[in-house]
Amino acid sequence: KPYHTCYLLKNETYLLQNTYLLQNDTYLLENDIYLLKNETYLLQNDTYLLENDTYLLKDETYLLQNDTYLLENDTYLLKDETYLLQNTYLLQNDTYLLVNDIYLLRNTNYLTNTYLLKNEVYMNKTCQKHTYLLKNDNYLINIYQNITYLCRGIL
Repeated sequence: KPYHTCYLLKNETYLLQNTYLLQNDTYLLENDIYLLKNETYLLQNDTYLLENDTYLLKDETYLLQNDTYLLENDTYLLKDETYLLQNTYLLQNDTYLLVNDIYLLRNTNYLTNTYLLKNEVYMNKTCQKHTYLLKNDNYLINIYQNITYLCRGIL
């Protein structure tokens, strides 16, 4: 197994071939990729490659696997431009678990989404552009233009 050319610097830091040590313990790898002190890679256009194939973009947005973006406040932007809000979980088969054990079962048409409540009662209220699910007058789920919003409040 061939070995790469390694350099031992004064501070006992090893540099591989075509790798440069910059200030602040930052390594310049090939193709303008920077390896930072905390084992984070800085790619071109100010994008950080974190662990688990997660990218930290310039606007402080995380790009996760399967083209999912992690926005502020624990909000996920999925590949199909659907937002998962805080305390919302994406289960298998494109099923969303919302707060208070409310499940959003995703169908092909966003205007005909079906909601599964904790007591296995399905509720489907469909308007022309909006779909609402009310439970104890506390939660409103508004689906419009392929974007899912979860709002707290009393109508």
